[in-house]
Amino acid sequence: MGNSGHHNLYYEHLILEFDYRIDRSMNTITCDGVISFRNIHQGFKINSLHLMVMFLDSNRVVLDTRDFFLPNADSWGKPPFKKTFTYKANYKEIAFGYSARY
Repeated sequence: MGNSGHHNLYYEHLILEFDYRIDRSMNTITCDGVISFRNIHQGFKINSLHLMVMFLDSNRVVLDTRDFFLPNADSWGKPPFKKTFTYKANYKEIAFGYSARY
């Protein structure tokens, strides 16, 4: 990973659009973006969106995971998120998993 960049990650039910910034002096990575919902009925109230962030090495082996939740999202909207995580030099890729309660 470079020190900063932009990602659009497409999953079955959502799209994550975010910028990332790595602060190597503080050993942190910040992801700042929005979530768009797709392939679900529009207008659903999403009571809790659980996102799991996975940090992978160059062989795509998961080295670490972090969880966070976005409460009370709306499938019409694009809920924002901004999270900062501990960063390690051997992290080469980032991936997400998710689950939601309607």
